[in-house]
Amino acid sequence: MKIKYEIADMCKHCIKRHLKQKGKWEVECIPVPKEMDATNSKNIPFYPIQKILNPQTYSLLSEEQKTDLQLHFNKLLWAKEFLGWTPTNMNREGFYQYYQKEFLLCSAKNRVMRFGRRLGKCVADDSLILTSTRGLVKAKNLKITDRLVTFDEKTGKMYYTKEWHIEDNGYKKCLKLVTESGKEDIVTTNHPYYSKEKTWVTASELKIGDKIATPVYYHKLNTDRFNENPILYAFLGQKAAKNESISYHIFKTSIGNISSYVDALLQEKQTFSNWFFVQQLKHLMQRIGLKYKIVSVGRKYRIEIYGLHNTNEEYVFEKIAKIEPVGNQHTLAITIPKTHTFITNDIITHNTEVMSVDAIHYAINNPGSRIMIIGPFLNLITEIFDRLENLLSSSNSAFAGEYSRKKTPFEKITLKNGSVIKGFTTSTDGNSMRGQSADRIYLDEAAYLPEEAFKAFMAFKMDNQDVSFSAASTPNSLETKFKDWCKSDPSWKDFHYPSSVLPNFAERDEKELRASLTEIGYLTEVEAEFVEGSDRVFKTEDLKKASSEYDYVDFRAELQNPTAWKIAIGTDYNSFKNGVQICVLGLSPFIAGTKPFKILKTVSLTKESTNGITKDLQTETVETIIQLFNDFEADYVYSDEGYGGMQNEMLSKYFFEIGKQNVFKAVDFNAAYPVTDFHTGNTINKRKKVMMVTFLQRRFEQGEITISTKMEKPEQNGSLYHQLLYYHIDRWDNKGQPIFAGADHKIDALMLANFAMIENLNELFNPTTGTFAVAISNIQSYLNAGVTPPPELYGKNMEIGVNSLSGVKLTTTMSVAKRRYDIGGSSNGGFFDSI
Repeated sequence: MKIKYEIADMCKHCIKRHLKQKGKWEVECIPVPKEMDATNSKNIPFYPIQKILNPQTYSLLSEEQKTDLQLHFNKLLWAKEFLGWTPTNMNREGFYQYYQKEFLLCSAKNRVMRFGRRLGKCVADDSLILTSTRGLVKAKNLKITDRLVTFDEKTGKMYYTKEWHIEDNGYKKCLKLVTESGKEDIVTTNHPYYSKEKTWVTASELKIGDKIATPVYYHKLNTDRFNENPILYAFLGQKAAKNESISYHIFKTSIGNISSYVDALLQEKQTFSNWFFVQQLKHLMQRIGLKYKIVSVGRKYRIEIYGLHNTNEEYVFEKIAKIEPVGNQHTLAITIPKTHTFITNDIITHNTEVMSVDAIHYAINNPGSRIMIIGPFLNLITEIFDRLENLLSSSNSAFAGEYSRKKTPFEKITLKNGSVIKGFTTSTDGNSMRGQSADRIYLDEAAYLPEEAFKAFMAFKMDNQDVSFSAASTPNSLETKFKDWCKSDPSWKDFHYPSSVLPNFAERDEKELRASLTEIGYLTEVEAEFVEGSDRVFKTEDLKKASSEYDYVDFRAELQNPTAWKIAIGTDYNSFKNGVQICVLGLSPFIAGTKPFKILKTVSLTKESTNGITKDLQTETVETIIQLFNDFEADYVYSDEGYGGMQNEMLSKYFFEIGKQNVFKAVDFNAAYPVTDFHTGNTINKRKKVMMVTFLQRRFEQGEITISTKMEKPEQNGSLYHQLLYYHIDRWDNKGQPIFAGADHKIDALMLANFAMIENLNELFNPTTGTFAVAISNIQSYLNAGVTPPPELYGKNMEIGVNSLSGVKLTTTMSVAKRRYDIGGSSNGGFFDSI
């Protein structure tokens, strides 16, 4: 078609950038008219149909035909009229997501997109969070030992959980919501609430009069209970009314005791001046099912009781009485892996887009069309189809009731006009898609699709030369078709949108993301950039920074200030022919001028002795580990379960017999490990080895470890340094987890020792990254916080050991609780996310 109009700026910039990057233009598309540049949050422009048709043809069109053509070419108008959807992001102060507009308007046959990850939701740090043993606690005062009350929307039940995670989320624009009974909540504008329609609605979308879920009967929770003693608790209630103070143990007692307590308290007094006390009392009243209202009387609060909730439900829906902006406040992001919900101030709160709209538009406007959505993970496909169904069935949709959905044997949505949208995962080779045909194909998280699957895509082109592709992903470190499409293939139109396109990104999000991701992770996940050579796990410059010329030691006593060290031994068993690798790792974070971690010794055991005689490797391994344990007075001994079943049995028996069974642990590298996705809050299972590699990667990247190049020569094949240098990601499996390649037995031993430190010293390390929870260089801040003994105990050099942290002396015989932490990792989000 000959272009008879001026093309839009987005197309001019696209062509210029494409030619500069790829050298030639082979994109099949119809450029967008200049008139479409006028798009903004309040005005959806009209597509100039009269400019793409000759005047005679245009004059013969009826108004209905003109409207049909307008809606066909103008996806923005179509989405607004038929789905009630616009690119305006109310979660970002009404930010108009221009990148969504650009993608929807683009008509390229093959489109490929690099997107940064989406971000999360948060609460103000003074928000009151319900815990199992301390009642309502300000978010900023939560402790790692607290159990939070979570709400499962699938069952409608509440329960306590220890699986939660909190992060500083910086200063963000917040809203204050007040319900008709007086419950208050201060949250960011994109914080979701469970609504009367049993869907999640963000705070910015709520209106006065809307109903949100509030718990009714907390007594169904499995709490610790004291014996019934109504007289005692009535006395305590009278005392609390006078002092306006509620002791934490009240929240743990039985419903009968709480009833006696509250009854006596309210008989003594109904008007109070302490806001926090009123919030605690409000929770206790709700816990026993009282209907109440909090009325402000000047600077005081009056409690009005007007009955009991007559319901078997665990929650009811309460009207919002007031919504007001409260400016920028310091916020915290709380994540609960399984349910993503927690109870703030007795209100239930919660923790994909443009491609969904595009797919539905194509399906509706091309009756009988065949559309496929393909991704590497099952839960990703499920999430996408959930979003498709939400768009089709919403109150703003013109297609409610005009579609059906089947989830087995694969996801399938069938529209009334005969169009079908199918969803597939690729597994490892794309076999699940064979025999299918399509007119349009969407590939989500394309960078994580196996190379074999891309061969299967070519079969679609053989079946239908007109098939169009849209691929999107956050980049990874591998050389894939996705990278070729983005960087070099001239027939693909590429889009690049880092997370920084979001408004106020630098102020609101950048610091948090840089703290939570590795340097390469930030470049790929946030800036959506390809990093050359980033398939190597440990960067050369990081290894050089860690290098030092020193001799290994054989005993703890040889170390400077030996009692200040924590020492861990990691052992990697291999097949008989490959022997055993052992690494001794030391931690003494406060010795001036040194890195906190230091590799103290490595040992390699093989089946052959120096005279060629085959040895009893199992026995020698156990004896060597025990000898090292005693020589270094080690605090932790970790080994892998791979080839070491017998050795581990012998070691377990030894440590049990000497009363130090908590020192030893066998680790299964392939065990499923629950991981909380940093960006989405979803829980996924990652292999434990993936987590351990990430921890060690961060150790080198942060400059926290020293390796001896005298003992581990970089040029020596098989040395620990050499293994680290060439350890790399070979591919990604069908769950989006990296498969590593390269000699790694010495690395595994080091990883085990490092993991032992992280798992046992949970007061010292950030459990999500494996790095120090606070700056290790600022000793004075530790003294000011009271977490180290007085300086006079250490003399002038002030060398402080980790056994003094938190005022608790940790010994090798002390039982240290083992915890399974949520480790942030690769997101399951994708281009269906509204970034």
